[in-house]
Amino acid sequence: ITFMVNQDKFDAVLDDLKDKLTVERIMVSRKKFKFYFPEKKNEFDIMPIEEKGKINKFWVKQTNEIKEINSEDIISSKLDLISLVDCFQEKTFYFIKHGKDIIGLVNIADLNKSPMRVLLYLLIAEIELSLKKFLSKTIEDPFPYLVEDRIKKISDDKGKDIKNNLDLNIYEYLYMGDYLTFLEKQELIIKKMGLSKNKFKEKYGFIDNF
Repeated sequence: ITFMVNQDKFDAVLDDLKDKLTVERIMVSRKKFKFYFPEKKNEFDIMPIEEKGKINKFWVKQTNEIKEINSEDIISSKLDLISLVDCFQEKTFYFIKHGKDIIGLVNIADLNKSPMRVLLYLLIAEIELSLKKFLSKTIEDPFPYLVEDRIKKISDDKGKDIKNNLDLNIYEYLYMGDYLTFLEKQELIIKKMGLSKNKFKEKYGFIDNF
């Protein structure tokens, strides 16, 4: 589907979602905790320990240790998901605190849940819009940078739209993969972004696969 997006409206929607998509959306709530018991089979990597209704310790499967929950093991329930990704640079799990109480647990695997996927798609769409804005001012005719199949598909789609009295700019028919193809063939543009060709592939190559 070909469509045009007002950048200001998109930014407003994205900012609103960043505020609403917090760690609470993907955490395992306390009600669903599997607590550690020495006499039972404990299968999870991290398991909280409840003592007199309080959770102050956890068990680590890899080392078979019981550890105190310290400040570095805790994040706020209101932390946004983008910031959570940064937190996972330090460790793979966190207990979630609201007020004085532990209300949940989040593991790096929870990033696979749908709220995170929604946010990632939006962030990639934001990158795509920025690339469209930049490249459309830099490269007037994108066809020399595309493979034959893409040229035919875009030409066919544009031809159908023209018959329906819809004449859009050629850039409205391009996908993220097309923009990445442009940049791989335009080392001068990559240099303007402060990257080498190899560094560009390393930093942005995963987006097309995603």
